[in-house]
Formats: sequence, C-alpha cells, structure tokens
Amino acid sequence: MSTENLLSDLPDPANKNAGKLILWISILMVLLFLYQLYTQLGLLMYLLRNGHAWTFETITYFARPLFFLPLAAGLFIARKNIGWILLSGYLVYLTANTIILIVQTVGKEQPATDALNALSHPLSIDYLSGWLIFNTGCLYFIFKKDIREVYKINRKSIIAAVILGVALTLTAILA
Repeated sequence: MSTENLLSDLPDPANKNAGKLILWISILMVLLFLYQLYTQLGLLMYLLRNGHAWTFETITYFARPLFFLPLAAGLFIARKNIGWILLSGYLVYLTANTIILIVQTVGKEQPATDALNALSHPLSIDYLSGWLIFNTGCLYFIFKKDIREVYKINRKSIIAAVILGVALTLTAILA
C-alpha cells in the first residue's frame, strides 16, 4: 500500500494528519517486528533443531511477537477496526510487561562497575525506560481521537483492547 493510498481516502486536513500518524505507526510496528524476529530467530531455530518440547509457555513466548504482532500490524495497516484493537492490546501488553520488568530490575539493581556496563546490560533501567517511552508513545498516538475516528473506535473497542492487553500480560506472567 503506497503513501498516497494511505492518505487519499482521508479528505480533511485533520484526517490527513491521522493518515500520516497511521503510516508512521505502521512503519514502527514493521520495524518492531523485524527487531523481534532478529532477536528471537536464533533461539527459535535452536529449539526447532534440537527437538525442544513445545509447551504453552514456549508457544506463547514466540507467538506474541512473531505471530500476533505482524497480524495486528497488518490489520492496522489495512485500516481494520480489529487491527486497531489487536495492536492497542499488544501495546498495552508491552507497556505492562515493561513496567513489571522495571519494578523487578529496580528491586534487584546492583551497582554497575562502570557506565558502559550499565548501558550494555539488556535489562538496565535505561534500556527498559527507552522501551517504556516507545510503547507509551505508540499508545498515545493510537489512542488519539483522530486515529480512533479513522478506525471507528468506540468505548467497547477500547475496553476490548485493554482486556486483550491484560490477557496477554497474564499469559506472560502465568506461563
């Protein structure tokens, strides 16, 4: 889908801004999927090669970023109401998960020997804070009124997205 197609069905200037936001969010979600694929492909290939037992925990661990995210992003790009709900729910999950990780990391924070070591640790407060800003920023823009109008989002859709995010978070905690 070209940029012109994304913007063409939005006649007024407010909706053109919404179209640009949708385009940027879509690009960010594709990049997020590629990042997730890059970071998890090695582990996935290892498990497939070594005949690892596929438990509920393993399936949900890979399904959320490698199946759910591209499905949600694709439907969001296609301007489907369900795409907005799925993507919002996924971002609620990412935000909640990041907050949980921040709380856990702060609880066992060890003094770093040097600044470079603190920044390079994958679960450093700086790293997690960056993810929190990214996730809440995406949620902020998706929940803007003009974006919700494009997707015809009502109160029930917002509640469905939040419930979905909570359900995804619970599968991460309980799995």
